[in-house]
Amino acid sequence: MPLISITDMLQHARHNEYAVAVFEVGSPEVVKGVLQAAEQIRAPVVLGINTAATNGDDPSLLLPVIEQAAQEASIPVAVQAQKVSDYESLIAAINGGCNAVMLDCRTRHDMENLQLCRDLTVTAHRCGVPAEVVLTAKSDMSVLEDYVDVIGMDFLRVVPVTVYGRREQDMLPDYLKLHEVNRRVHLPLSIQADAGISKEQCRQMIDDGIALINFGAVLNEARAAQIHRNVLQAEGRGRGLMCDVVEAVKTKAITCLELSNSAGRSAAILAVCEAWLPVEHLIIYNVRGIDAAQADHMMAEGRKNLSQIPGVRQVVTGRAVKADAKYQYTWLIRFCHRTVIDSYRDNPAHVAFADNLFRPVAGDRVSIDFEWVTDDPCQNMAIALPENEELISSVEEH
Repeated sequence: MPLISITDMLQHARHNEYAVAVFEVGSPEVVKGVLQAAEQIRAPVVLGINTAATNGDDPSLLLPVIEQAAQEASIPVAVQAQKVSDYESLIAAINGGCNAVMLDCRTRHDMENLQLCRDLTVTAHRCGVPAEVVLTAKSDMSVLEDYVDVIGMDFLRVVPVTVYGRREQDMLPDYLKLHEVNRRVHLPLSIQADAGISKEQCRQMIDDGIALINFGAVLNEARAAQIHRNVLQAEGRGRGLMCDVVEAVKTKAITCLELSNSAGRSAAILAVCEAWLPVEHLIIYNVRGIDAAQADHMMAEGRKNLSQIPGVRQVVTGRAVKADAKYQYTWLIRFCHRTVIDSYRDNPAHVAFADNLFRPVAGDRVSIDFEWVTDDPCQNMAIALPENEELISSVEEH
C-alpha cells in the first residue's frame, strides 16, 4: 500500500491514547526487521532517515529500498527525513520520497533559527509534507506559543525533555515541563526516547501529549550487536556474518512498539487516514518553429531545471514512436503529492522555463494531472481530469 499521512496518524494517536514509534533505519536489514515487527503486532510505524549521518553513508541510497518495502507492507507506514537543517537536504529528502521531515536548526542563533525553520516549513507545506520542529533548549516557555505560531509547524519535538532508560545517569522525563508544553501548544508532541524506558513512563508521556516517540538508532544498534555476536561465534563454526540480524532487529522493534501502546492499531488508522499518493503531470504536445535537435535541447533544459523544484520526484520526456501520431512529444512529471500541482505551477523555475522555452514552441498541447489507481482499497482514487471535452483541443496554460 502507499505511504500514510503522518499528520493523520498522529491525530489518531492523540485521540486514542497511544503513540506512534519512529526508528532510524540505516540498512535494508533494519527496514526488513522493523516492518516484520510492525506487521506481526499490527502497529503503525515511521521509518526515519538521518540526513545528517556522519559515517560516510549516503542516506538517499536507502530511500528506494524503504519506499518499496513500505508499499509492500499491509500496515500504516510513513517515512521521515530527520535532522534536516538546510534547504538542499530538505529538497533532497522530499524529492527522494520522504513524506515527513524533522527540522533541526539549533546550531544557529535563535532569530536565525526561527527564520530558517519558518522558511523550511513553508517549503515543506508547499509539497504537502508536514514538518516536525525541534524546540531549541534556549526557548523560554513564555514565548513558546509565539514560536510555534510563527513557524507554523505541524508537530513539536520537545527538548531537552529527552527520555533515556538504559543507564542510571541518563535523564528521565520532566513531566511538569512536558505537561506545561502540552497545555500551551495544541499540537502533537514528539520526544526522543530509548527502549529502556518503562511502560509507566510511556503512559505518562502519552497522557501529557506525546504522540510520536522517536527511539533513535536502537535498531541500528541491535543490528550491530548481532553482527558482533556472529563475528565472535563465527570461527570454526561457519556462522554467517548476517545470521539472525533481521530477527534481532525485529525483537527489539516489537519491544519498542509495545511500549508505545500502538499494537493492534493498524486497521483503525487505515480506516481514517489519507494515503500519500503521487500525482503524475502529463503533457502531450507538438512543436512549431524548431527542429528535432532544438526540441531535444528544450527537453534537456526542462529535465535539468524542473527536477530541482520542491516536490518533483521525476521528470521524463519522450518522442512518439509512430511518425504519424497526433502528438509527437510528451512530458511526464511525477509530483510527490497533489499539493505540488499548485506550487509547481507558480515556482519561478517552472515559470521561466514555460514562458521562455516551452510555451512559445508548444502551442498545440494537452495536459492532465492524475493519481494512481490500483487494486489497493486504501488508496484515494480521485483523478483530476479536464472539466469538459473542449479542453482536449484547447491551448492550455502550464
